[in-house]
Amino acid sequence: MPSSQKEQNCGLAISRRTESYHPALIKKLQDRFPDNLIRFNYSTHGNAMPIYLVGKAQRVLMIQFFNGENYEQAFGELAFAGNAFTTNYDKAGSNTDDLSLFYPFGDLRDHDKTRKLIDNDPNRTAIVKAQGITDEAWARTMRHVAGASRVYFVEAHNPYRSSRHFENCGLSFIDLTTNDLFAQFLRDNNLLDNNRETVVVSTDIGDLLESDDLANKLNFPLVINFKTRDGDRVNQRSIPNEQKSLQGVRALVKDDCISGGSTIEETVKHLIDQEVAEIIIFATHAILVGDYFKKIQGVLNLRQPSVRLLVTDSLPFDRIDGTTKALPYSQLNPSKQVEVLEVTDWISDRVGDILNAPNEDEALKILKPHILKIKNPYDVLMNKFNLKIKPPEDLGIYHEGGRIEYFKK
Repeated sequence: MPSSQKEQNCGLAISRRTESYHPALIKKLQDRFPDNLIRFNYSTHGNAMPIYLVGKAQRVLMIQFFNGENYEQAFGELAFAGNAFTTNYDKAGSNTDDLSLFYPFGDLRDHDKTRKLIDNDPNRTAIVKAQGITDEAWARTMRHVAGASRVYFVEAHNPYRSSRHFENCGLSFIDLTTNDLFAQFLRDNNLLDNNRETVVVSTDIGDLLESDDLANKLNFPLVINFKTRDGDRVNQRSIPNEQKSLQGVRALVKDDCISGGSTIEETVKHLIDQEVAEIIIFATHAILVGDYFKKIQGVLNLRQPSVRLLVTDSLPFDRIDGTTKALPYSQLNPSKQVEVLEVTDWISDRVGDILNAPNEDEALKILKPHILKIKNPYDVLMNKFNLKIKPPEDLGIYHEGGRIEYFKK
């Protein structure tokens, strides 16, 4: 409960559902910012329809998580509680003039409708018309139902593609990167001290902006892996912007998340083929689904090259659906396991930057060192690698049953 009911410059809105999703992180926020906490009560009518009662503040920062285990609750709470903060329907007026949303993790998964390859050609695609776009549905709910003005994500997945939907709805989209945290970990643990050449590796085009930012912060060359699929077979090629060969180098692999482990498994196998000497992987969000344990364990079992894998605690390992995400370890050396880099203090610092700023413009100035500059990754390819690569061309509509209706030329 807030220590004061007076109107705050920026109130911190945390629901019991959000608290139950990641208790450790939320307790840290509650302990650190007790004077900013505002009313956020949930009850129901007799038929279980929701009632939200909220506090008043000039600005409100609402914390949420959005993942597979809680997306239905998160959507409903965003709509009803957000509306309670911003509705200005009658003479009572709104409870805030400025609602911002903050997601320590938000699963931006479906940026566009799925594309089907035409004749197995990765450059020719058909749009699956039947499918909706999760990011767009989420953005519309934020802006037009909850009445939010902006949304903060900690390392959104493929931010360039996702940001378009939010910005098209009139939302400011701010992607916060943890690259400074990873860079400090490398320095504090003397992992960059020897004379071994080091490169930063992007696992694919979707992670290129994050990897480019890390390479710039550490002043290392950037490498991108391109993946194409031929049925179950994955073909990869590495393109460096400075190095001619990856033989004997240290590879810093950056990924925004680790889900089933396939991307990490494929990337490591490819880097082994390139004869790298050392691999350090940093995957911020540990989603961990499917047979992730087996795939990651296979990576940790490698004797050569040296492989180190880090994730953060942005997501709880004990999930609200009752499952526990066990951390894989090497069967050859059980002490060698997935390492957890604590990010809750870092997230708390960023929330504090927003709460303590006099307005949102000042908050963005304070956050600037942590904000990922969102740009077209294909422009990065051109500028960094002198590669002019076009995204696949949509040539038609993919209908149920596999029929393709080609667009008229």
